[in-house]
Amino acid sequence: MLDALAARSLEIITQFEPQELSNTAWSFARISFTHEPLLDAVSACSLQRASELSVQDVTTVAWSFAQLSKQDDPLFAAVAAEVKADLDAFAGEPSVRHTDTEDATTKQFGMQGGLHDYVDNVEGRSV
Repeated sequence: MLDALAARSLEIITQFEPQELSNTAWSFARISFTHEPLLDAVSACSLQRASELSVQDVTTVAWSFAQLSKQDDPLFAAVAAEVKADLDAFAGEPSVRHTDTEDATTKQFGMQGGLHDYVDNVEGRSV
């Protein structure tokens, strides 16, 4: 049944709204079901529509891919570039300085060092 759902999603994925893309990735990650073609399509559509994705959409897709151990360097590089731009823009704001929450987030996603180090590392990869 899950394969059929994934196959149908692939047929219409270009019609999905940004939240529907992230919800699709989340749904499959939540039940630990990996369907590579669907994940590839979610990634491709997310990259094509990156300017339309909210912060919630981006973090949901990133979390979902991490949960499913899906490595997607182009997607992660695009996310990292957006995060770095946001961090650089607000670098002087106390609310975005290094915090315990940042440590917890980086540990959850298996990142070593802080978020800035992770973003710099992903951004520096050749993709």
